[in-house]
Amino acid sequence: MENWKQILGAIAVGLLALFVGGITNMGIVQAGGALWPVDPQFDLKTMAGLEAALPTYTTVQLLIPVLAHAAGTLVAALIVARWGLWPVFSAYLFAGLFFLGGLQMVVALPAPVWMETLDLLVAYFPMAWLALRAQKKQAAQV
Repeated sequence: MENWKQILGAIAVGLLALFVGGITNMGIVQAGGALWPVDPQFDLKTMAGLEAALPTYTTVQLLIPVLAHAAGTLVAALIVARWGLWPVFSAYLFAGLFFLGGLQMVVALPAPVWMETLDLLVAYFPMAWLALRAQKKQAAQV
């Protein structure tokens, strides 16, 4: 019975990590859109609207999704590194899940190559590594 409790706990932590990581990601995207708005003629709720708006984006507007992806991945990895059943495996698993979402966006939405490269190289697996380092430091202090 104890194994089931551990497994259910791990699933709950995983769902929490996905939820909080996703909320973090969307919160930064929404805040970025409010601080650096895009021309209102573009409907950013559709892929066609996003694709049409991309050529008008400034560098800051292009960096917002990278920051959002990195922060969402970091938060999710921190949660599973702290409370997950298998911290290292879980942190990299969640980085991989978020990476797949980023890769899907790279394939679906033609953005500048530098932005796509930065996003895929920096925003996912390095964030899992940072989360594990932070957790290791915290554990050493206790």
